[in-house]
Amino acid sequence: MENNIYKKDIKDIFEFFTNKKLIDGIDLAKLTQILIDFEENVGGPYKNKNGIVEKETNLAIYNFLKTQDIFLPKLAKYLDIKNSKNKIVNNKKRKDLFTRKVEKQVEFLFKKNSTESKKMIDKVWNKLKKSETYKIIIWNPIWVNNQLKNKINDDVFLTKLSVLNVLGWIAYTIYDDVIDDDKNNEWIPVANMVSRLMNSLFVQLLNKIEFLDEFEKIMIDLEEANLWELKNCRNIKKIPNFDKVEKYSNKSLGHAITAIAILYKNNENKNNIRNLINFYKYYLAGRQMNDDAHDWFDDLKNGRINSASALLIKKYPKIVDENKLKMLFWKDFFDDYAKKIIDYCGMANKYIKKTNCFKSLDIFDKMLEKVTKITKSAIEEKNKSKDFINEYFKK
Repeated sequence: MENNIYKKDIKDIFEFFTNKKLIDGIDLAKLTQILIDFEENVGGPYKNKNGIVEKETNLAIYNFLKTQDIFLPKLAKYLDIKNSKNKIVNNKKRKDLFTRKVEKQVEFLFKKNSTESKKMIDKVWNKLKKSETYKIIIWNPIWVNNQLKNKINDDVFLTKLSVLNVLGWIAYTIYDDVIDDDKNNEWIPVANMVSRLMNSLFVQLLNKIEFLDEFEKIMIDLEEANLWELKNCRNIKKIPNFDKVEKYSNKSLGHAITAIAILYKNNENKNNIRNLINFYKYYLAGRQMNDDAHDWFDDLKNGRINSASALLIKKYPKIVDENKLKMLFWKDFFDDYAKKIIDYCGMANKYIKKTNCFKSLDIFDKMLEKVTKITKSAIEEKNKSKDFINEYFKK
């Protein structure tokens, strides 16, 4: 097929290579020569094999060049595409192309790794690719930018932020699994490699002292949170205090870094940046509590204390039977715990509404809605289901 593709028309050739995942140097050389041979003017537009300049051929060439991060102003002018270098079109094909571009850059970053470490990284990355979260990981920087009144017109910057988001999630996932399992220590050097790479690339991407100070603080707080969890959440005889919002949010606040970077890149004022950080702080706290409410029983059986089990045991210190605690959790405890989740989401909503740099808050509203919807549904199901009550709340 590839040997015969060059016999086809220009449009078909470039459409073929636009959809091809890997392009070697030989093909790139041939494609470059085609552009030289069939250009009407230097830099476009281009003729088809019949010597005619028409839009379909030029659009195919334009789309291919975008996958290679190449922008030709004359070609864009011919196609009447404005800001084409920086514009990310919201359609499925464009999203697929953008995702592939991010993935190619991530793959390139790991080329220097040993076979063993790359295999371990790929295992985590492939797991992330199959998750519902993966689309958010890739596209969150774009979505946040699209909410701004004054969007950043820098596709390269936004692409690199998405790459850094992937790196951050890979490292976070490994660290979280190691801490939860209290084993698999061979994964720690792998997480360190990815985290160190992410840190150095952030410095290269946005070398602003205010941002780097914020970035460093978030990363230190994250490590302090992991240390606190390891030292305080493994002893059932000494229940830790979850008395501050930071106890819930600091270990996950790294997820906010790309959004924070966008505001610093855009030279937004300190109030907007601080309100965005506080939004993420309370949103992530609510999300963590929501996760803890689902995981507390399994965690407790495995010797791990999370916020739900800690607060439950503090309320019923004399109850040692796990099944009894499970009944009490749903019958007498969950409503107050759920209220705290909703309160945290309310605080997050309050802070994001204090910002004045966004033309729309849709993305943030959807983030909060997902957490509150799950929590409110659990309350409703608990209250209306007689079968549930009879099964779990019998004394």
